[in-house]
Amino acid sequence: MKAAVIPNYEKQNIKSYADEVCSVLEKNGIAVRVADEGEDIIDESCDFVIIIGGDGTIIHNAKKAAVYKKPILGINTGRLGFMAGLEVNELACLSALKTGDYETEKRMMLDITVENESCSNKFLAFNDIVVAKSVTSRIVDISVKCDGVDMSKYRADGLIVSTPTGSTAYAISAGGPVIDPLLDSLMITPICPHSLFSRSILVRENSLLEISCDIRPCSEVMLTIDGEEYIHLNGDETIKVRKSPDKSAHLIKIKSDSFYHIFKSKMRDRMDI
Repeated sequence: MKAAVIPNYEKQNIKSYADEVCSVLEKNGIAVRVADEGEDIIDESCDFVIIIGGDGTIIHNAKKAAVYKKPILGINTGRLGFMAGLEVNELACLSALKTGDYETEKRMMLDITVENESCSNKFLAFNDIVVAKSVTSRIVDISVKCDGVDMSKYRADGLIVSTPTGSTAYAISAGGPVIDPLLDSLMITPICPHSLFSRSILVRENSLLEISCDIRPCSEVMLTIDGEEYIHLNGDETIKVRKSPDKSAHLIKIKSDSFYHIFKSKMRDRMDI
């Protein structure tokens, strides 16, 4: 049994946390490989991936793990740690990986295609994609089709398409609802719409969304994928979003806490910041 351990080296005390993780795993007969900073060690040879950091670190590496269909366990050293399965004071629980005393939750991901007449580029998202204007740009007109049918037009600062996992990220700040992460669906949430009646829309998991923008002169609009990949839009692109048919995240759950218990406790802690 082998674990790939990926620390976020930008976090404080990360070396001591990583050493403690490795110590617990090795005491339980689990071989360990620790990634150096910037090193990609996720491949077929590991049985699971342990990510030490915050939600951003978990999201980034979950997409890599999805390629090899490897389960992941996040250990939170960040502020929120919504996707983490353990806190840094719970590392003794790692022994469950040896005994198999854990469950995995399958979380959907999004396939994104950005295309125009000359090219097509593909991306993968775990949380969300965001189409948004820059701070100094004027409001943008965004059109959305669902399965080839005109669905909505928004005059807004932007638009979020999120997975249920991503419903507790940027989308909740934009007024979107919280969705159970095991309910496969796509959610569309406008950002600061110039309308009294624009609300989040939930569509079924096998829907194909097509997004296009009417970008005004001297305005800048950007597509952001999981807050880590950025594409400047010219206005001639179509952004196609659908549930990924072959890639998903498998989150290891050692503790029995329900999603709603975690949500309540994390949001309460957030209000205390």
